[in-house]
Amino acid sequence: MNLLKARGMNTVRIRIRHNPSTSGSSYAEVKAFSEQVKAKELKVWLCVHYSDTWADPGSHTIPSAWSGLPFNVLKDSVFQYT
Repeated sequence: MNLLKARGMNTVRIRIRHNPSTSGSSYAEVKAFSEQVKAKELKVWLCVHYSDTWADPGSHTIPSAWSGLPFNVLKDSVFQYT
């Protein structure tokens, strides 16, 4: 990060997944990395993936914890997570 900051980078994009099957993009990993980024006086651009795995406009699976929820409950779950 020091080299990138020295070359003009000012923001780090970090994605977070709802309940990933590995530690990658988990809350704990994102929190720890965000703290490192902020300690370098860089900004964090948090990209929330409303999925347990990779998500993009062409491929998006809702988190398993939200599967089968009634729409109003799902809507509230998304709000609370965000």
